[in-house]
Amino acid sequence: MVVLLLAAYVLLDWLVLISIRTGDSGGVPLARHVGGALVATGLAWLVWRRSRAVWALLLAWHGGFALFLLATATGWDVRVSGFVLLNAVQVAALLSPAVRHHVWRPEGRLATTQ
Repeated sequence: MVVLLLAAYVLLDWLVLISIRTGDSGGVPLARHVGGALVATGLAWLVWRRSRAVWALLLAWHGGFALFLLATATGWDVRVSGFVLLNAVQVAALLSPAVRHHVWRPEGRLATTQ
């Protein structure tokens, strides 16, 4: 279950990249967007490897970005709503019990042991 949630998290990051590149990219080069998606993929891998600091960083980043969009968006259109929704889904995936227990479970415990 953790693998599926983290895979969905990564796919949502790449979906944001595709969405940005098909619309107005704001003059940001493609390499910067791809680099950001690759960094997010690497950070998701670190969450899989039980990095609590990265897990907290991703929660703060996506939660903060969603709140920033909610606070500063002047014109609500489908694109802004989509970015807020995508970030909220990513936060929900990171806060899901499966991912949270995977990150905070001690190394030596088996997955079937409670």
